[in-house]
Amino acid sequence: MHASIDADSLSIMEWKITTASAYDKTIAFEMIDSVRDFRYILMGAAYDSSN
Repeated sequence: MHASIDADSLSIMEWKITTASAYDKTIAFEMIDSVRDFRYILMGAAYDSSN
């Protein structure tokens, strides 16, 4: 499961459930629009990409 959460309000902005074979960074690219206007975006290392 992948989730975009507003840390101030704890509101879920977007969520997705994928199979284990889905790359985390691919999901990050799909979900980035849900948090684009935020000042900071914190993610686990699995979402890291040079793209």
